[in-house]
Amino acid sequence: MYKFACDDGLIDQSYRLDFGVIKKLQGEAVRSSYTIAEYTALTNISRTWYKKKDAKTDEERFYRRIINDFVLVMSNGGFRTQEARLLKWKDIKKITKEGEETYAEVVVRAENSKVRKSRTIEMRRGDLFERIKKYSDHTEREDFVFTKYGSKDVLDKTHLYDYFNAMVAEVKKEHNDFDDTKSLYCLRHFWITIRILAGLNVYDIAKISGTSLQQIQKHYDAAASLVTSQKMNKNMLRFDKRGNVVVEAVKW
Repeated sequence: MYKFACDDGLIDQSYRLDFGVIKKLQGEAVRSSYTIAEYTALTNISRTWYKKKDAKTDEERFYRRIINDFVLVMSNGGFRTQEARLLKWKDIKKITKEGEETYAEVVVRAENSKVRKSRTIEMRRGDLFERIKKYSDHTEREDFVFTKYGSKDVLDKTHLYDYFNAMVAEVKKEHNDFDDTKSLYCLRHFWITIRILAGLNVYDIAKISGTSLQQIQKHYDAAASLVTSQKMNKNMLRFDKRGNVVVEAVKW
């Protein structure tokens, strides 16, 4: 913007930009996550979106379908958007079924990770990859899981975000209280937050999601505080004869 203003003679090239003191609001570091109700609304709409009458072409139906599966893969694997987008079929090592659950062993290659470290995880909803194979024409080892319509090219960001935003707009039509300012990346925050609220080990969450323990503590402290307080409330407290508080029993 500064270069544009200089080139068009709107300001002198000696002009110094001064934004003053930029204050960061307290609590702004807390990552934005979908609530369970919002996630439920989002996935309920996305599941059948491609079947609606206004999806009149194969291309439209394909993109609506693949964005639904992209959302579900992200939210079940805790991936960053880029990590999910660049998955190849060779990264899906095996799919196993245990009772009613289907799991997938997935490799996030170092070159696709923000921290440049590879990791292998087991995620729920391995059936998603089986489903994508049924409507995708490109399922060889070196093919991308998420592709453009009629092409081997990876699903481009324009189609990804345009269809996600269109899907969110559909959700908003049926759920007025749905927060449509939350981004696709918030699905990763949802994955992390839900596991913190479930009381899982924070170190394990950091390792599986490919981030540091410090990042988890910094950005998800509010969720961790809730879990801690819930655990504290399960302590059985009493007073001894001197009036001191005694922890009588702990039920985790």
